[in-house]
Amino acid sequence: RELRAGDLVLTLLPGLAGVAWMIVPDLPLFLGWSLCWWGCWKGVEDHPSAEASAPWVLFLGAAIGVLSKFSAVLFLFSVAVVILFAPKPARDRRRALLLALAGGAAAGLLPTFIWNLQNDWVSIRYQFVERHRQGGGVDLQRYLQFWAAQLLLVGPALITWSLLRAHTLLRGTRSRFVLAFVLPAAGVFWLQPLVSEFKPHWALIAWWPLALWAASEPRRPRWLVPLHTAWVVLVLGAWTAFSHWPVQAWLTEWKTGSPGDPRWDITNDFYGWDALPRLIDSKLGPEGANTPVLGSRYQTASQAAFSLGSKNAVSLVGRRKGETQEWPALSGHLEPVQGSYWPRLKAPVLFVADQRYSEGPQFRDAQCEELGTADTLRGRYRAKKIQLWRCRPN
Repeated sequence: RELRAGDLVLTLLPGLAGVAWMIVPDLPLFLGWSLCWWGCWKGVEDHPSAEASAPWVLFLGAAIGVLSKFSAVLFLFSVAVVILFAPKPARDRRRALLLALAGGAAAGLLPTFIWNLQNDWVSIRYQFVERHRQGGGVDLQRYLQFWAAQLLLVGPALITWSLLRAHTLLRGTRSRFVLAFVLPAAGVFWLQPLVSEFKPHWALIAWWPLALWAASEPRRPRWLVPLHTAWVVLVLGAWTAFSHWPVQAWLTEWKTGSPGDPRWDITNDFYGWDALPRLIDSKLGPEGANTPVLGSRYQTASQAAFSLGSKNAVSLVGRRKGETQEWPALSGHLEPVQGSYWPRLKAPVLFVADQRYSEGPQFRDAQCEELGTADTLRGRYRAKKIQLWRCRPN
């Protein structure tokens, strides 16, 4: 049928659109997911072009999805189930579709596998073991916070419609197709917050098939599109306001009399790091340009590297084996210490931190002095505090 504006609006998840200003792997994940959805549907229906195009679309979608996040295996499982249980004429294409899906998954996984093989499997261990130890144990309060976040990021209208239509998911080819894509992701991301820490946008991939289902429904209640449109406009407007003005500080000060901790406002990370080169120049002059800069978190080290450019060598003090593989070794300045991520100094270095990751330097056999700080204001509120130390070997 003809595509309408309301159909497109329903595919807008406010949470996904809101984080689009961030470079997060969820964005290519959604692209790969959508390509697999399209390729799977075309592959199992009796469509003249399906035999030629569907395998290539599945290959590309699987490769992009797996390359972006490990959770892509959930929708690859969905595609495989749909293909395996599809009626004729899809059975004649089953082999080609499954080979394309497997080939794309292998192509997407290969770079990640090679990197982990060279780096002590650090990202795989973190994603599948260490991350789920954080906040372990059943926590009903955290679970309620998760669903409150979903209400905000998905929209009450779309969630209500999905609940009202849930009983029809076993009726008809299209509904069962949607169910095959919803269940694996929902079974992980809608339950995982009950027992461990979560990030609200992780679960959006489980809402995506429901949004596409709503967009493709020819008969839907009249209230769905207007209410969802209003919610999208409201959330994106709020996101824009919080990104450009210190709204969080205004509201907190109005309610409590104090602007609160600037770390509560994640958009403060947009500001302040351009002050680091000026801070180094003001404290050390020409000497500062020849001294390496280190941070103990990849966030601070990365921000320092961007702000300093080629002026200073910048590296990360790794917390575990393999974490510093892609950073300058600085072998003339650092000597690793067995069993500790803080190395011993062989020559002077600078150490940088901010108010979000404020841990000071703890180099072995070294003396460190704080050279000063650089404060950046957002209006009359502190947005960023950069701290700088100079450390010398004993």
